[in-house]
Amino acid sequence: MRNSQQDAILKSDLIVVGDLASASCVAGQGTPEYPNQPPPSACRATIQVVRVLKGPADLAGRPLSVQWEFRPFTGSITDLAATSEAHHALWFLKAQPSGRNYDAMWAGLHQQPVGGYLVPMPEGDPGPSLAAVPGSSYQRRLAGEIATALQLIAQQNPGSLIWPNQQAGPGSVRSGTRFGTGDRFLLKGVAGPSSQPERARRQFTTLTSLFRELEPAEIQDVSEYLLNRPEIPLKAAGLLGRLRAHDAEALLTMERLYSALRDTADSYHLANAATAIDLTGQPAALQAVGRMSLAETQVFPFENGAPYQLGHAQSVAALPYLVPMLLHPQSSIRSQSTLAICATFESVAALRPLADVELLGACDIGTVAANRIGRHLDQSREGGIRRADVAVLRSWLNKHAEALQRITGSAALPPPQRYRDTPYEPDPLP
Repeated sequence: MRNSQQDAILKSDLIVVGDLASASCVAGQGTPEYPNQPPPSACRATIQVVRVLKGPADLAGRPLSVQWEFRPFTGSITDLAATSEAHHALWFLKAQPSGRNYDAMWAGLHQQPVGGYLVPMPEGDPGPSLAAVPGSSYQRRLAGEIATALQLIAQQNPGSLIWPNQQAGPGSVRSGTRFGTGDRFLLKGVAGPSSQPERARRQFTTLTSLFRELEPAEIQDVSEYLLNRPEIPLKAAGLLGRLRAHDAEALLTMERLYSALRDTADSYHLANAATAIDLTGQPAALQAVGRMSLAETQVFPFENGAPYQLGHAQSVAALPYLVPMLLHPQSSIRSQSTLAICATFESVAALRPLADVELLGACDIGTVAANRIGRHLDQSREGGIRRADVAVLRSWLNKHAEALQRITGSAALPPPQRYRDTPYEPDPLP
């Protein structure tokens, strides 16, 4: 089976919340071909089912036999008895042909405990706001369990779910169940001498990752519930659910929370989901995207995708935000902003009277001139504008700033201070 959280959700036969009654693992024999790699270990466990989220409901309260194999990291065998983190967990199971036993499916991002074939959670039942009503889909039931666990983790570990100065993800945490290749041993919990804040972050990031794999339409009420919690990490998880549903109004909520979202586990995914929303005919959302793009605090990689998103909106309202991006210290963002401005000139009729030879040269477009004299769009240039000159376009915009302001109703916004505080990356040679 492929190690994929999506597969665990969609291809499992049974998803349960269960308590670990007993478990043991046997280290296999090493192979001459891979002398430096620890051999795979075979694990067997008995779990007491607490709640069934997918599969026959009558399995609740019954024991199940589960097995899996994983290749451990090197380390000490005694580390396995460190904590009881694995006692209460979420299990994704695939029925064996006999129908009596199950294979555990991988779902734990950090490979802990025991390879990531169970997802530890704090004990707690979904309350009335998160419990699924009869007839709900299994994804809605799973969402309620995940949200309950996220809320408990956030409440029990205030301050532990923030990654300061995060740029591209949830930061580094130790990963890997560390034990050696000795004889049979009893599995009592997660391996490794990790701290409680570290375990909380590990559980939280695994659970939010599972939440991201659920269908947004199935979990709208759970996303809204999380968004309305006071804890920023919970708000981020709920906001992401709304953004993944392509809810343009969620961009306004994102703007209100923007500076606080940078250091959350979902920051990278929030940025990508936000810039995937179509802004056509959404003036308030477009302005929110523009303001976030020029904010002093950035949620990586939001400003990398915003130029294309703004240019795709085909609106003169995008220009006051795109023009200052031509001064961005990162050359790729300057290039994307140039292409977005050129695309706006090509698609908005009100801008075409301004077209001249210098603009056509900067944007490498023929359709502006063609439409200016009443001819049809050139349909042979599939894929849109492919090249644009940043310096030439910047010069042209400076010369025509007053005319553009009359059309757009707003002057170009000033660039943020962070542009000046960051080393300038030269434009690549043609």
